[in-house]
Amino acid sequence: MPTRTRKLLIAIAVSSIFSASVVAGDHNEITIDQRTVSNEGQTATSTQFGSFNQSTINQEGDAQDSSVIQNGEYNVSSLTSNGYGNTQFIEQTGEYNNSTVAVYGDANVNDVTQDISNYSYSETRGSDNENTITQNGISNYNYFSFSGDNNVHTLDQAGEDNQSYFYSFNEANRNTATITQGGQYNQSRIVNVGSDDNEFVISQDGDSNSSLIQGTVGHTNSFNISQVDFLNTARLINVAGNNNEITVDQDGDQNNVGDGDVAEFSGDNNVVNITQTGASNRTDMRVLGDANTVSLHQDGNSHYARMTTDGNSNTVNASQSGDINMIDILTTGDENSIELAQVGGSNDISGIDGVSADFGVTGSNNTLTISQTGNLNSVFGSSTGSANSISVAQTGTSNTAVTTQN
Repeated sequence: MPTRTRKLLIAIAVSSIFSASVVAGDHNEITIDQRTVSNEGQTATSTQFGSFNQSTINQEGDAQDSSVIQNGEYNVSSLTSNGYGNTQFIEQTGEYNNSTVAVYGDANVNDVTQDISNYSYSETRGSDNENTITQNGISNYNYFSFSGDNNVHTLDQAGEDNQSYFYSFNEANRNTATITQGGQYNQSRIVNVGSDDNEFVISQDGDSNSSLIQGTVGHTNSFNISQVDFLNTARLINVAGNNNEITVDQDGDQNNVGDGDVAEFSGDNNVVNITQTGASNRTDMRVLGDANTVSLHQDGNSHYARMTTDGNSNTVNASQSGDINMIDILTTGDENSIELAQVGGSNDISGIDGVSADFGVTGSNNTLTISQTGNLNSVFGSSTGSANSISVAQTGTSNTAVTTQN
């Protein structure tokens, strides 16, 4: 009866020492611990081929280099680095791999590549950090959190049921995070961004994917969500701050901006752009603050949009192209400008019917312009306040327009 062997290799290097280990077989463990006080240039390399391998590298000091490569199944790798000028690389090929990278210091570079059902946790604290994680396969999970300046985070996940969680600390300014997911049932979350001048890009290609941006209070940030296919959801909850730019682009059918939660933006001088192409898409959003610009474009049939603004000097532009589309507009505040355009048949901008059911402009010095091109379109509406101006233009046959100002 063959027996299994279990190999344990522990390498401890103090000061400037190079350590390398290559082990082939099953159930192997490699632990490398390096510490230095004044010397630089440590290097730790661990390579394992087989199954059930575990590699742990601990480095403390300056200008260190770490590399772990595992080829097989059920591999676990943990890499911790404390210092500055560190470079980490972890590559795992196979199934059910687990990688954890934690770096404390400056000018760190992390690169993690995993294939099929992998889990990756990465936390970086410091400045000038760069993190790249690529996971290929099904049911990948990634959690990433960094604190510091000038960080770059890039995540690429391919497959189904992938999850990405991005948490940014309050002092993380001028960072760039790019998340790309391909497949079905993927989730991406960007939560608690309390800093400024950051850029976040989420790209999802597939159906039944969801993106969440929540609890942001920073300024001059850029949020870009792109979703291709159907049944995708973009949720934006408590997005606050000034001079931010939010862009949502959905291409497909039955996509949703809000998904039960009203997409809410608060602050001044923000720019919100939402584009939906396909059929049966829905947008429900609310903008609070002054001098904000909100643009919505829906191209296709059976779309619904509900837009609420509350504040001064806001600008709202909404357009729908196709048939059986509906826009509900509610505005509270002063000096608002609203332009609505519908091209197609059986489109509706509602209100009244018992007085309310949306399309109501409340405040003073508001301007509302509605243009409908096609047949069997209707407007309804109402406006409460003083010095308001409503302009309705309908081109086609069997159209209905009712406007009321009090």
